[in-house]
Amino acid sequence: MREELSIWDRVKRLLIVLPYNEELEYFEYLKALDETLNDSNVQDLKIIVPLPKQVKKEILPTHRLIHYFSPKDLSFFGKLRDEEMERIIVQPYDALIWLYTDDKKLFKLLKNVH
Repeated sequence: MREELSIWDRVKRLLIVLPYNEELEYFEYLKALDETLNDSNVQDLKIIVPLPKQVKKEILPTHRLIHYFSPKDLSFFGKLRDEEMERIIVQPYDALIWLYTDDKKLFKLLKNVH
């Protein structure tokens, strides 16, 4: 008899959109996520955090898994100015998890992610 596979057994590349919250400790979230994903097959994880206009991404702590998306990253015509974000969105992913954000500009960028 064939064993049932969970979705985590099939996901190797994961993209998560996590809303900005100045009270949220992203590194604590990463630690919890790391513990959860240790039992999975996820090998590549990217986290995109959309920022409100008043928050400058240059002052936020950096992490190799977290990429901050600012409305200023888009030109007037909707062209992406951030090269790292461009590299993230052209990669294929097995799953996209979108949590508690309604950023329409980011949604427009990510709706065609493979």
